Amino acid sequence: MRLDVKYNLIGDVGAYYAAKLLQINKTLKYLRMTGNKIANTGGMFFAAMLQINSSLEKLDLGDCDLGLQSVIAFTTVLTQNKAIKAINLNRPILYGEQEESTVHMGHMLKENHVLVELHMCKHDMKNFGLQQLCSALTLNSSLRYLDVS
Repeated sequence: MRLDVKYNLIGDVGAYYAAKLLQINKTLKYLRMTGNKIANTGGMFFAAMLQINSSLEKLDLGDCDLGLQSVIAFTTVLTQNKAIKAINLNRPILYGEQEESTVHMGHMLKENHVLVELHMCKHDMKNFGLQQLCSALTLNSSLRYLDVS
């Protein structure tokens, strides 16, 4: 089963209810939340859900205004989650010059051997960030699609 709720007016409260439902739902395989401004708080609800849910295979949170804290939470959870095969974390709201999200993504890719598709467009990546990802990919044999546009 697939659920598309892209580009609506769902915020962090709606994210809370969706994440709460997914903690018990065993049939939904793909959730597409693209464009809903759930922000960092909503992202944290979904990251916490992934600690419990073992049936969701694809999660699209692109253009949802996620913050660095929720991106880090996703990378932490994905070191242990064995169900998610594809995740879209495009266009987070990142501040500063550091490429911290790529450091955490690199660590996750070293540990996760289930993920086959990763979207991380507009992470303000520079040479150092790409180096982190490339280094991690030498130890990852599952990723088949990486979008860093």
